[in-house]
Amino acid sequence: MPRWIPVCAAVVLALQPVRAQSPQTRSATAEPQPRLEKQSPSPDPSKYKDVKDSQGNRYKVDGDGNVFTNGIPNPRRQPASVENVVYYYNYAVDMMNKGYTAPALEVYREILALPARSELVARAQEEARKNYDQVRSFKDNAQKLDDLLFVVRHVEDGRVIYENEKYHFRVRYPVNWTIEDEARNLTIDAETKDSVSDGYASLFLQPLPLPAPDGGKVSVAIGFHADRLRKPLSVERYRDHWMGRLRAEAERTPQRLSGLKRQPQAGRPGTLRDRFEMKMDGQQRKGDDVFVTRGQFAYYLTFTSTGETYEAARDLFDRFLEGFEALP
Repeated sequence: MPRWIPVCAAVVLALQPVRAQSPQTRSATAEPQPRLEKQSPSPDPSKYKDVKDSQGNRYKVDGDGNVFTNGIPNPRRQPASVENVVYYYNYAVDMMNKGYTAPALEVYREILALPARSELVARAQEEARKNYDQVRSFKDNAQKLDDLLFVVRHVEDGRVIYENEKYHFRVRYPVNWTIEDEARNLTIDAETKDSVSDGYASLFLQPLPLPAPDGGKVSVAIGFHADRLRKPLSVERYRDHWMGRLRAEAERTPQRLSGLKRQPQAGRPGTLRDRFEMKMDGQQRKGDDVFVTRGQFAYYLTFTSTGETYEAARDLFDRFLEGFEALP
């Protein structure tokens, strides 16, 4: 199936660094326990302890529990979690103080989305809310942030919960899957006659490879595409739109795509599901397409695999579908 073109956008906000301070007393312990806010850091960095948390994040802790991160944005990082909220709070503060405002605010929003299962998480959320609201209070920042920070992620019970507020959807996937957020916000030229959309968001997910009959591994690809419709469409019309695009792609690049066959499958109410087979880049591939429309928005979900791994890949895809929500 076709991949969607990545789109990168940069927004610069000129802001002052923000740091929350909540003094507290703490008795020294033999093994330093990370704490939420930095207080009177130890003067000798050579004595800091290297820490690697449950998500693989690396940072340092001094003898008083002060957390030190590099403060450098990492687009490949895992989102915030209950278990690692101390690291993520300090990471956001350090990014803010280095001038990386938007990535810091993204982490604050992730912290705010966590379930408040402990006093520590509740305190982190309280401080994150203060910092986030302080930035929003600057002139013109609120609208800029709404245009920029509309994706909120967090980890809960071993799965990433990914919510896109602009395109009104939520998906869930295991933390060990890889994901590319290929286009968060793209306005399509109104003169493009073959487009039903005024904008879209798309994701490309790769679950862990499945065992192949020959003892090797086979990759499975899951694609997710959300369209902001110019006017409401039936799910049948939305599917026709995509089928037209796929046929045009096959005609344009017959060396890449050929032999496309489709068969309707039973789906949930309000959705359409097809099984397809095709030859892609010389290899026979098999998968399913699912189409959903909801008011101003429409969603296209798909997976591809080999014929030998189709059944196992479909089980993965079905579990992904169970975690998909079209939001009001």
